[in-house]
Amino acid sequence: MVWESVIGILTSELLYPRIRSMNHKQGTGRTMQEDPHEALIESSLPLLFATRTEALDHGLHDPVLFLVDCEDPMGGEMARAWVGDDAVDDAVILESASRENDDTTTVLARAVPWTQCQKEVPGTFPYLAAVFEKKPDQDGFLVISVTNAGAAAFTVPLES
Repeated sequence: MVWESVIGILTSELLYPRIRSMNHKQGTGRTMQEDPHEALIESSLPLLFATRTEALDHGLHDPVLFLVDCEDPMGGEMARAWVGDDAVDDAVILESASRENDDTTTVLARAVPWTQCQKEVPGTFPYLAAVFEKKPDQDGFLVISVTNAGAAAFTVPLES
């Protein structure tokens, strides 16, 4: 299974899952078709900052934040491997019931130690290997967005 190496990361107690509904257009003026990874991150900034703060408060240094679209085939598979089918199904049903449009999805945000990601993520997402060849950026934090059947890495400035 494609998630085998990433699932190995998830056994750590230093992971903080949060599932929320996020509107891809909220605050961005963009649609998913234009830039799905960036739009997902921009619409999820409060969730990302809260997840990062929680991870730092619990002693996780240089966390990498995964932002996973639970309704995307690839993201859904990853989210289900991390938190289970029931948690994802329940979150999607709950969030879907309150939707006003199709520009909203259910996301999972999770903090993972940089050192573990550096070892494991390139095996699952080889095109992200270069991201882990250098030290983490101290002026921001790394977010890996999983949506639109793929993954992309972005550095979110601490001043966002």
